[in-house]
Amino acid sequence: MAVLANAQMTLGAAPGTGVFALGSATPGAQSFAAAGATEGLLVSYRAEEGAVWEIGVGTYQAAPARLVRTSVLASSADNVAATFTAAAIVSAVLLPGDIQAPLGFTPVRQGGGVGQGGNPLYLGWGSGKLLGQVDGLALGAIWTDQSCPVNKATNGYQVLASGLIRQWGYSEAASDVAITLPVTFPMNITSIHATIVYQGDPSDVYGISAAPNNLSSISFFKRRVNSGVVSVAPNPFYWTAEGY
Repeated sequence: MAVLANAQMTLGAAPGTGVFALGSATPGAQSFAAAGATEGLLVSYRAEEGAVWEIGVGTYQAAPARLVRTSVLASSADNVAATFTAAAIVSAVLLPGDIQAPLGFTPVRQGGGVGQGGNPLYLGWGSGKLLGQVDGLALGAIWTDQSCPVNKATNGYQVLASGLIRQWGYSEAASDVAITLPVTFPMNITSIHATIVYQGDPSDVYGISAAPNNLSSISFFKRRVNSGVVSVAPNPFYWTAEGY
C-alpha cells in the first residue's frame, strides 16, 4: 500500500458503512491527491468520529475524490465496517504491512546511471555460471575472476571469457624436451609458438619446432647449425600455446 504523508480529510457526506466521500483537507494537513494518491491506489486509512473508529485498506478514486472500503482490518464495531456521519475524519496511516522487513543486506540499485534505462535486470546462477538477462534478452554468462582464472607464474595460463585458453612458459632444458602444460586443454590445441634465447657464435643459426603429444604435453625440438653442422641446441627457450 502507498504511504501518503500527512494526508487527512473531512467527509463531504455521511458514509454510513459505505464509501467515504472525501471533502477537504483538515487544517495543517493535505488532501490525498496532494499527497500523491492516484486512481486505483490502495491506501491504508484510519477513520474516526468520537469513540467510533476504523482501520483498514481503501481504494482511492480520483473523480470525485472517494475512498472505497476495500478491507476493514479493525474497528470499534467488532472489526466490521463502522457507521460514520459527515463529521468523521479520514487519515492516511502507516500499517505494519506497509513497512518492508529489513533485507539483511545492501541492495544493488537498478538503473539510474548515466545512459541507463529502467529495464528489469535479472541475475541468476545456472549450469555453474552467473547468467544475466535484460527484459526478455538473455545475455548469457557474465565472466568473473572465478570463471576466467589466471596463473601468472613463469609457466602459467589464462582462461578467456570466450573459453580460449592461453598458456606460456620458459625452459632451460639443454636438449629436446617434453613440456607438461600448466593446465590440460579440454578439446584442442590451436597454436604453438617458441623462441630460442640466443647464446653462442653470431654465425650460428637456431631453430625450434614443436609437436603436441596430447592435450596436456608438447615436445620441443631445438637445433643449432654451425658451419654446416646440425646439433641439438642447449639454449633455453620461451613458449606459448593456445587452445580450448
